[in-house]
Amino acid sequence: MQNNAKRAHKPRPPAPTISTVPYSKDILCISYRWANIEAGLVFRSERLMKSVLRNVRYLATWMLTAVSVVCSTGCSEDPALSSASHVIVIVQENRTPDNLFHGLPNADIADVGINSQGKTISLAPVPLALPYDLNHSHQAFLAMWDQGKMDGADKVTIACPPGVVKCWPPNPQFVYVDPSQVKPYFDLATQYVFADRMFQTHQGPSFPAHQFIIAGTSAPTPTSDLFAAENPFHLRETTAKNGFSSSGCTASNLWVNMIDPAGSESQTHVTCFEHSTLMDLLDARHLSWRYYSVGDSWNVLWNGPSAIRHLRFGRDWANVTAQNTEILTDNRERPSSYRELGNSIRTRVRSSCRQRR
Repeated sequence: MQNNAKRAHKPRPPAPTISTVPYSKDILCISYRWANIEAGLVFRSERLMKSVLRNVRYLATWMLTAVSVVCSTGCSEDPALSSASHVIVIVQENRTPDNLFHGLPNADIADVGINSQGKTISLAPVPLALPYDLNHSHQAFLAMWDQGKMDGADKVTIACPPGVVKCWPPNPQFVYVDPSQVKPYFDLATQYVFADRMFQTHQGPSFPAHQFIIAGTSAPTPTSDLFAAENPFHLRETTAKNGFSSSGCTASNLWVNMIDPAGSESQTHVTCFEHSTLMDLLDARHLSWRYYSVGDSWNVLWNGPSAIRHLRFGRDWANVTAQNTEILTDNRERPSSYRELGNSIRTRVRSSCRQRR
């Protein structure tokens, strides 16, 4: 769930000093939202798309620096980066900084928002787990954006669980999570880097977001001027169940709306694309990687590699797992460091839960 409130004007806080801090002896934790490669843009041309792919390449080079590979011109020689052997990218979707980090010191976080009636609404605290969800579609984004006026958050529709009626509080779009329930996030934001004025490139839900994460684009091909804009849907009624083995390029009768340069979503495309990804850049440098997804129907939205033909049907598919919790125990390369990371995460989560009780 997101908070799409319009921000009250605040003086810009001092720019943070970017630092890299080893989490353990050979793991470098980096707080970074890779989907935010180009802030607030919908790519309308091949030139812009190529620009994004160049940015992806630069990020990949930066990641390669962290595994002690000689990098190209412009890379940092930070000793902390060159001594790290693993880079972990963790994706948290469907939340804004205003929603998850309310009260974070020195951050640009909204306290109020403006609704479509011109009224100022104070953001209210809520629990992390709520029984309702906001619409994540591109059309919901447009309603909230309102031609740049940023006053349409109250027009974003709400969904309740099946059989539940009126499951939301007053002004459900203008809320923030009780900071005591997201203390581990605050710890990460204060210990590492926090980008409070970064915005995701695409303006829609999970499926295109996870394409941007692995490739910097949701276009089906390198030369297309269309981009996946929404979550997939079945064009015809089907009894097929989508899961880890049936998603993306192997899904049955699964399509996605594509947005064109004029903003129209009148065209559709099967959920199987073909273009270069970050994984290809890592493969070219002979660097190992893993992608952690889930085994149920959510995999259709969150498994980026499954919608890239050469990743789904090539040898790289062996690097994609349906068990995202394996990252806590994955010990194929560095047993001690992975166990240290997993134990530390468990300890922090348990400690936070005890504090909430």
